[in-house]
Amino acid sequence: MKINRIKEKIISFSRYYMIQEYDSLAHSYTKNAQILPPGSDIIIGREAIKKRWILPKGVQVLLHQVDPIEIEVVGTTAYDIGYYNGKTLRKDGSISEWKGKYLIVWKKVAGEWKIYADAWNRID
Repeated sequence: MKINRIKEKIISFSRYYMIQEYDSLAHSYTKNAQILPPGSDIIIGREAIKKRWILPKGVQVLLHQVDPIEIEVVGTTAYDIGYYNGKTLRKDGSISEWKGKYLIVWKKVAGEWKIYADAWNRID
């Protein structure tokens, strides 16, 4: 089922982020993907997106969990709306917790679902 494939991709994305596998994380996106991080300009292209996700030395994401509440597939495009949460280990040893909401547009490229547009913001 198409929705299950997208859910698998969501789980893989979180895993790549937590283990700092940035090449695999970047390949979760289409070549011409766009991300819309909060408080920042739109970032376009897989390499630029990869650089945005790289964590500073000594910082680690301990938990990155995504909970889609709606996934709709229309042909080779899909949208995914939901919530995310996580924990980050900071350089000083403290842990920050965060949560937010997101909207992702997926495109099927060469038979594989990839993120085309990714927007998120935190909920305090």
